[in-house]
Amino acid sequence: MANTTYTVKKAKKQGEKTFYQEIGKLLIREGGKNGVLFLHHLDGEFAVFLQEPRDTESAGK
Repeated sequence: MANTTYTVKKAKKQGEKTFYQEIGKLLIREGGKNGVLFLHHLDGEFAVFLQEPRDTESAGK
């Protein structure tokens, strides 16, 4: 399995039309549990992690 790369875009609606501006890239690492977000307008990189669903029984306690 290889890394998966997504293009991150900002959507802006003007009347009936929607315009998309690329603002970064999201790289999901092999295994799909984490990755890196690169935003063009900010220095550095941001770590992203898979959020496991909460157990509904223990969440109410």
